[in-house]
Amino acid sequence: MKILGIQTSTLIWSIALVDGEKILGEYTFDSYEHLSKILVPAIDELGKKTGLKKEELDGIAVAKGPGLFTGGRMGISVAKGLSMGLDIPVVGISTLEALAVNLSYTSYPICPIIPSRGQDIYTAIYEVSAKGLKKIEKESVFNVEDWLKTIHKPTLFVGDGAVKYKDTIKKRLGKSALFVPTSLNYLRASDIAFQSIGKMKKASKLSYLNLKAEYLRPAVEITKKKRK
Repeated sequence: MKILGIQTSTLIWSIALVDGEKILGEYTFDSYEHLSKILVPAIDELGKKTGLKKEELDGIAVAKGPGLFTGGRMGISVAKGLSMGLDIPVVGISTLEALAVNLSYTSYPICPIIPSRGQDIYTAIYEVSAKGLKKIEKESVFNVEDWLKTIHKPTLFVGDGAVKYKDTIKKRLGKSALFVPTSLNYLRASDIAFQSIGKMKKASKLSYLNLKAEYLRPAVEITKKKRK
């Protein structure tokens, strides 16, 4: 199954083309301010470099958030446009869950973190069970200090938010704070593509009609009220 992956929910964004379990090509960018100008040309260029035409795609996978509002919206808009134009399915993958899936071998609770506004973060808690990844704390938005007060046992942190707040997390949790190798903190478009395969096989060609970004911003107002 040939899939185009699009991941624009974080400052470091990427696109990838995969075929089954093989990565045909992948571009990663640390130039978020130019995203609107280079996203579509980069997809075209990647197709040329790999020799894969858009018409040969079986589906499109896109990070649906939570994450950056503008970037996520651009990625989803391009994904939906290609889905409609090529008449192929599109699948949205949770940014937080995608980070956690990459750690599905661990026995520790997994806490993916993506920076939001100010000191707020997008986060959740997952655990690995015999049946696979299980969400035990739903995706939401919290002040990082408030969130850390709720964690009372060794936990594995991942994501660019874990990098940004590493010192804060270590100061608050001490030896209970565990961190992944640096490379695993940055979600790649190939991760999104690979994780979509099972869902892609079940997706309708009209799946773009139900694809929506996950912003979670209403939760910010709730946490602010709790802080008063």
